[in-house]
Amino acid sequence: MSCCNHKRTAFKNASFQTPTVNEHHQFKEIESLKTVYKGRKSKTIFGAITGKRYHFRFYGQIIPIDGRDVSGIKAEADIEVVTTEIH
Repeated sequence: MSCCNHKRTAFKNASFQTPTVNEHHQFKEIESLKTVYKGRKSKTIFGAITGKRYHFRFYGQIIPIDGRDVSGIKAEADIEVVTTEIH
């Protein structure tokens, strides 16, 4: 008597489909966040996830940051996230 036999059979018979190109692109749109630079000198930071280069040139400069990089950018004391999303 096997309790898992039906589950194994159903798993073997299930058809799995790989995502199409269009399905991949629907997840590609990631929100951007506005950040304000509070430092005195220019500063360049590279996104931990995307590897993008973010260059802050002056105090008060506002630049968009890719949503995937925000957790690392928030660790910087002189950069402040001011909004949650840019459209």
